[in-house]
Amino acid sequence: MEWQRDFWEHRLRPDEAANPYALYIFMNPYRAGLIGRTQTWPYWYHNPSVDFDFLHMLDGGLYPPEVWMDCEIEAYGLLRDHVGE
Repeated sequence: MEWQRDFWEHRLRPDEAANPYALYIFMNPYRAGLIGRTQTWPYWYHNPSVDFDFLHMLDGGLYPPEVWMDCEIEAYGLLRDHVGE
């Protein structure tokens, strides 16, 4: 198996917040144009016992607010250094 070019992997440490990473993952299909803003990505799953902060900000509890669609990664609280850019 060959890794994707510029692949980046990171293991969360116990003192790191998972919220920014979960939001980054959630937003990936939207930002990549794979789905429209009012569609849901069928492969997004999170353990229901984990309550990510951003889930409470979703339109209709499902979709990212329109203002999130053009935001830079930093706007989500995830620095470029953390995502390897």
